[in-house]
Amino acid sequence: MRAALPLSLSVLILLLAPGAQAERAALLQPEGPAALAAPLARDLAGALTKVGHKVSPPATATRRLRAAQKLASTLEQARTLLRRAAEAHLSMKRAGALKLARRAVSELEAAGARLAAPKLLARAHGDVALALMLRPADEVSAGAAFARALAADPTYKPDRDRAPPRVRALARKAGQRRGGASAPTSAAFAQAAASIKVDRLIWIGAVQRGGGARLIVAVFDARDGSLKRHEHLLASSSAIVAKATPLVSAALGAPAKPPRPTPTPTPTPTPTPTPTPELTPTPGPTTSPTPESTTPTPVQTSSPWYKRWWVWTIVGVVVVGTAVGLGVGLSQSDDPSGWDVAFRF
Repeated sequence: MRAALPLSLSVLILLLAPGAQAERAALLQPEGPAALAAPLARDLAGALTKVGHKVSPPATATRRLRAAQKLASTLEQARTLLRRAAEAHLSMKRAGALKLARRAVSELEAAGARLAAPKLLARAHGDVALALMLRPADEVSAGAAFARALAADPTYKPDRDRAPPRVRALARKAGQRRGGASAPTSAAFAQAAASIKVDRLIWIGAVQRGGGARLIVAVFDARDGSLKRHEHLLASSSAIVAKATPLVSAALGAPAKPPRPTPTPTPTPTPTPTPTPELTPTPGPTTSPTPESTTPTPVQTSSPWYKRWWVWTIVGVVVVGTAVGLGVGLSQSDDPSGWDVAFRF
């Protein structure tokens, strides 16, 4: 008889079977002006899930990145370095401010802050540019540092307390030269994908263009290390999520729908016939079975009660007793005008 697999083992086999699980994708924090990036961060992952792509929202991806890479201590240390760099800048200590800011950039990039903490990384690059603008000023290097800051966070703006109009103009010029958001490198994507253990990472950069927008979509596939970049021009920036959903869905390709596992029929155990114990005849007189008689048995009917002898015997005794009683009673009466009753049998 073929034994059936336990239910728990059957479920485990289905879960571990190739293609049994949907591929996992994570949407990183969109970059760009708040009017474009905020609705994308809030609603795009849900819209992609509705059309068949299983996508984690940016808040989940960022939280997992920081937890997986243990960025908490690195971020705190970088903030301390940047605070000291700002103090050195206010004291006009160019070398000290530049050294501290560059050290903060190095530690943040090594920890993968380009995707986990882009605003802090942009601030570090901006502080490098501010330090380079101290005497003797180096506008070329400072412009390149501003460009890197805007690459990490397109909404970056230098601190007004430390950036005179000439420095702010240099930062704006660097942003115009760049042309807006740019996708992270393949190395940054690979590090992030390995940290949070997903198959694909989705990065979106949005740039305002008059009444429209330019949308940059980058999809990194950790399974083969490929990075695909798509760019779209939108005539209007209104309803950005509805317009971005089909574009990002096309960049992801057809939704990976896992094949529905076919339930394995559990073989029904064949009942084993129970052997009937043999009866051993006991020595003794044997009686042959009497065949059933086909002759009907006559039904005996009893005679009516008034034809039975004992009924009339009782009646006679009662009558005789009554008569004797009456005779004795009347004979003892003092009334001379009595009468006699005689019974003859």
